[in-house]
Amino acid sequence: MTALDRISDEDYRSLAEFRYQIRRFLHFSEQVAREAHLEPRQYQLMLAVKGLTTHRVTRRRSKRLRKHRGSLDKPYQNRDEKDC
Repeated sequence: MTALDRISDEDYRSLAEFRYQIRRFLHFSEQVAREAHLEPRQYQLMLAVKGLTTHRVTRRRSKRLRKHRGSLDKPYQNRDEKDC
């Protein structure tokens, strides 16, 4: 039995609806981009760059917070060890 044999009719209907909604969104995005005097691919690139930049900033920020959190915990850990 292959993976395709295990997909039910309901799964196919759900996938078809999902694809339809994606196409509607892409059509809408293309219209909005053109109204803003952008080519749809330019708009997609802008979204990708913005998303990537936001992801990188968030990742860096969380790394810094973990680093500083570790620094703050160390004095308390050492004090607890001395008190024992």
